Amino acid sequence: MIGAILTGGYGKRMQGVSSDIPKNLLPLKNGYLILDRQLRDFRIAGIGKVYMLTGYRGEMIESRYGSEWNGMEIMYLTEDMPKGTLWSVRNLFQHTNEDILLRNGDTICDVDLREVVDFYSKKMEMATMIVTRMVSPYGIVEMRGDRVKSFMEKPVLNHYINAGTYVLSRRMEHYLSLEYVERDMERTVFTRMAEEGEIAAFKYGGFWRSIDSLKDYEEVTSIYTSREDFDFGSIVRKNQTVILDLLSGKRALLRGTGSVKVLSGKVDIAGMTVGKGEKVDIAANVAVDSITASSVLLSGSITAETSGGT
Repeated sequence: MIGAILTGGYGKRMQGVSSDIPKNLLPLKNGYLILDRQLRDFRIAGIGKVYMLTGYRGEMIESRYGSEWNGMEIMYLTEDMPKGTLWSVRNLFQHTNEDILLRNGDTICDVDLREVVDFYSKKMEMATMIVTRMVSPYGIVEMRGDRVKSFMEKPVLNHYINAGTYVLSRRMEHYLSLEYVERDMERTVFTRMAEEGEIAAFKYGGFWRSIDSLKDYEEVTSIYTSREDFDFGSIVRKNQTVILDLLSGKRALLRGTGSVKVLSGKVDIAGMTVGKGEKVDIAANVAVDSITASSVLLSGSITAETSGGT
């Protein structure tokens, strides 16, 4: 399986921030770009070859990443003028005979892509789409009759939206060969495949952001002032609180003195299995291995670092 990233957008709603560069090259924090994060996700999932589907200022993307990045082979397919995502995917299928893990270039997501690929391999559908619960863009007013009773600030709604990541089978070439009026995958191929029951939905409830506007970008960069990504997952530091999130089967090294409390999942700390709600005191350098995807709270002077490459 290969990876691919749709990076051809103009980012028109990002004027003043990305007017002269592709939106995907915007930094999440100093020296760490949106595309860096997406490529890291592919590498952690074991993807060794990634196609950049470029357009506007695509030469800037190629200049940064070249033909190899952190052990991954990088290839480029460039549209000479905006033709839509349908054209980009059709063109990609002409250059590879493998199944494709495809991502929109303007999303940030903590989903474990290994789990998505495993889910896809167990299904009979031609494609898998990651979906996530929709957060209301507005606060919700609850009423009883004509009286306002309460307010909910941008609640999570009971609806799912497309999270912008897909696994595509070679078997779906038939759908790509059909004639369509629209130019986007969502309004053409995906609509037709959904009508015929050929898309499986991988439900994801963790951290996900789509950077569609200046406001979205400012929110994400604010998050990254206290967040750092590692191969094992991420660390978020706020005030005196340190949250360590671990992908399944990953290891982090803990150094210092304090306690480790498991907030979700299950981990192994120095040979001891620790589950949700349990706490362990440590006074030496130890490894924490995730048995499942896990989140732990670190207190005291404990710091965490990756046990492998970054």
